[in-house]
Amino acid sequence: MKKTITIDPEWGSYLGTVIKEATSLAASKDCNVSFTFNGIELVVNALSIYDDVMKEWDTKRKEESERWRNSPEGIAYFEEQRIDTETKQRIMDSLMVIAPCVWKQNKNWNRKMKWLIDYHSCNISSVSYDKDKIISIVEQFHEDGWGVGKPKEFFENKENMAKYVIGQWLNMMTKMGCVHDMVGSFAEKTLAK
Repeated sequence: MKKTITIDPEWGSYLGTVIKEATSLAASKDCNVSFTFNGIELVVNALSIYDDVMKEWDTKRKEESERWRNSPEGIAYFEEQRIDTETKQRIMDSLMVIAPCVWKQNKNWNRKMKWLIDYHSCNISSVSYDKDKIISIVEQFHEDGWGVGKPKEFFENKENMAKYVIGQWLNMMTKMGCVHDMVGSFAEKTLAK
């Protein structure tokens, strides 16, 4: 029986590169080489075929994923995700109902920032809503990209900061269809002013 050496791939390594290096090491040392990649243990030797090792890793990864999904921990995780998504969907539905009232209130910056914060906390891929509808509502009262390029002192005023945050939200929604995390934190900072 051949000796087995264990190697520890560096973080960020590509599986294909690790397989080639392990196979090369196995050939040069005339041994087996064992390594773990993303939690999946593999053993190669000098005669190992690259595609076969890749398929073995993929098969083991799928089996491990299936085992975890069916474990008490996996079942609990998916149930928690289901409940979280349902809760966020209900909140998003409520936000869509109150949106016309919130956005037409000209000077209620706190309410608008709170709406954006709640929107941001619910805006995940599994929550659905009519993006075009909400964009059209907000666009009636605010300008896309408002305040960009203004000096720092300009944003010491809560109203200017709120309009800027709303302008950034609109810009991202219209140009990219999604909103960066910074908008939620900017809305929180504005609300705290």
